[in-house]
Amino acid sequence: MINKNPSFEGLIGDVPYETIKFDGGVNLVVEYLESRKDKENNGVNGRFTSRYRRITLFAGDEILSDNVEINPYYVEDLLEDSLNVIHEGLSLNEIKNKIEKDEGYMVVLWTQGQSPVPIELGNFKDIVLNNIDNANDVADLAIKVLNNEND
Repeated sequence: MINKNPSFEGLIGDVPYETIKFDGGVNLVVEYLESRKDKENNGVNGRFTSRYRRITLFAGDEILSDNVEINPYYVEDLLEDSLNVIHEGLSLNEIKNKIEKDEGYMVVLWTQGQSPVPIELGNFKDIVLNNIDNANDVADLAIKVLNNEND
């Protein structure tokens, strides 16, 4: 049986690959590829900047499956100079509920060509709860957290 709580590696920011380890020696490797299916990943593209991804399922050294598919995380309209906020898409109310329950919530601020800034909102519970009702959107909330604003 596959573990329902796999460990994740390489998940911070816009990474070129992810490895998910399950019980029993099963590993799922996700490689984010350049815009053409037949090109290998060169390490430049990542989860949000690659149109395609290769998903390989290993059991030990044996490849169980190897497929290239459209990347569901790809963000087509990233503008070069704009600030992009990447998260699961929950509303501020839903985020507030998660933070109140100590579940945490990851938000990534990113401008193309710059290193992404991951923010685990659960690590700033007091600041989040003090600001979330007055925030315009998730970007506004994340910036208040970065600025350590405590209204």
